[in-house]
Amino acid sequence: MAQTSYYPWSFSLFPSPQAVRAPRSLTTDADGRKKRILCVEDNQASQALVHAILEVLGFIIEDAGTLETARTRLSAGRFDLVLLDINLPDGNGLDLVGELKANPATGDVPIIAVSGLSLESVRQTALHLGCCAYVTKPIRVAGFVNLIKQCLSQTC
Repeated sequence: MAQTSYYPWSFSLFPSPQAVRAPRSLTTDADGRKKRILCVEDNQASQALVHAILEVLGFIIEDAGTLETARTRLSAGRFDLVLLDINLPDGNGLDLVGELKANPATGDVPIIAVSGLSLESVRQTALHLGCCAYVTKPIRVAGFVNLIKQCLSQTC
């Protein structure tokens, strides 16, 4: 007869909100308004991961699965950060970077390009166009959160 071993260990992919609580100055502006992040990503699993990581910290996350939807959301309200996939169903996300940087209303919004493309030439193009950073998927949670903190605390 086979014996079963039981180990009373458990772990969570995402730490408890108390363990990852971000400084209030990171997640809110001077008026106490929660900072808003636009996640331009067509993959629902990637959107869910971004929500799981950043909502627990206190950010408000809005999604856009296409460039068209991103443009609509950006014209309707101010965002504090844009997470931008490169390959989208209706075009190249890097086209949006140029548009945002050329617009006085959005030119100072930090943009982090997030893509499955690990080509150095694509990374260099994203940074040259004005992205604060370039992250390849799959993302590493701790590094991703630190990168968001850096981009929100500096002007790109």
